[in-house]
Amino acid sequence: MAVFIARDGTLGIHYFVRVSDSLAEADAWSVNAVDHINNLATVKNVKGNPMFPSMFDFINKLTTAKSHKQLATALDNAPLLLGENRGPYQLDRVMRVEELLPLIDGEDRCIVPVDAKGLAREMFLASPKPLRANRGYSSPAASLDVMRGNNAASLKSMSAGMPVFIEPVADWMTFRNTLAIGAALLANIENPPEDGRVLDVCGFELQSSAGRDEDEPVFSIPFKCSLLPPSLGGRGEPEVKLDRDLDYMYSLYGDAFHFFIAPLGLGISDDGMVFVAGEQAGTRTDYLVEDAYLRRYCASCHELKPIDRYRVVWRLHLCAKQHASQLDTAKEIVIALWRLNQNLKNADGTLLGRAEAYESLFNAEAKSMAYDHRSLVSMAWEALCFHGGRRLTACRHCGCGSFDPVRGRPREYCSASCGMQDRGTA
Repeated sequence: MAVFIARDGTLGIHYFVRVSDSLAEADAWSVNAVDHINNLATVKNVKGNPMFPSMFDFINKLTTAKSHKQLATALDNAPLLLGENRGPYQLDRVMRVEELLPLIDGEDRCIVPVDAKGLAREMFLASPKPLRANRGYSSPAASLDVMRGNNAASLKSMSAGMPVFIEPVADWMTFRNTLAIGAALLANIENPPEDGRVLDVCGFELQSSAGRDEDEPVFSIPFKCSLLPPSLGGRGEPEVKLDRDLDYMYSLYGDAFHFFIAPLGLGISDDGMVFVAGEQAGTRTDYLVEDAYLRRYCASCHELKPIDRYRVVWRLHLCAKQHASQLDTAKEIVIALWRLNQNLKNADGTLLGRAEAYESLFNAEAKSMAYDHRSLVSMAWEALCFHGGRRLTACRHCGCGSFDPVRGRPREYCSASCGMQDRGTA
């Protein structure tokens, strides 16, 4: 499968553009992505092999990705993240090559060259330890621009009827980063450090209590750069459309857990113990909301004009109040993330998480209720949390959580490069 990146000239956001590279696999691939999310292993490619052989391998590729290109490669042969659900003004999630080409250089052109600086912000990689990829001023993945010479020529040479999957980079990064944080936490919950400082080894930092009334310590970890206004209170219809279009999956997170404005930011758990807060890039983490930023958005969104959203860059932190041990707080974060992703709903109320499969009530061999997963997001979180004896370990060098091979000794490192760097041989 060929993976490109495209930029929406109206909204300014970037998309991953994935194109099947085999006509023989095109129909199976489309069914695999749209209809058979619960039966991925049964959908075969032209060689008779599963098109999506292992959810555990897929999770490993995502959680241990250290570069933007490595992350893009991990999407190969993956189903659509949230099906065909999208923001009202975003591009369709599924189309054919013949439908995509006019959007690049035809009369209906709406795709423009990739913004390498903006892409770097959208592709922020959450990790227990700082990554070189997050320090770059521009993203190397800009070389995947669908409008660049070789990439454009490759696309034009493909069969007109080949299926194309178009999904926002921001959606995949929201999914990947929350999954990576969950994997690191679970790996250290299952094998706690001797001093019990689970949050510390997972990359969470203790924040200052300045400007807050509560005495409880707050731990936080950055997990993405916001494409939305930092304040989502009092939204009208234009703002809702804007949320859906600029950062679709993150806006659904807000709907699922009723984000609210608070001194500490935006809550994502019912009891307010786990929440999201914004930090203006280049300043201390003080969780303040800048109303002028919201007004600039509101003034533009009525006509959906291109928005200069990088004038003020907000880095979003996943936060938790610590009222018990770090181990117990880590468990609360995982529970909040699990509930968030398994109760995720589309804008029209359609469930995108896990649902009871009532047909299992009539299966004489079933020992308990079975579940259907309405999205790749739901299925990945199910595999991460209920991994059936598979060992989930934290890398000794980078701290990322990943699954060990079924056989053999537990791995110390998630990759050969981490092992070399830790031993000083890189």
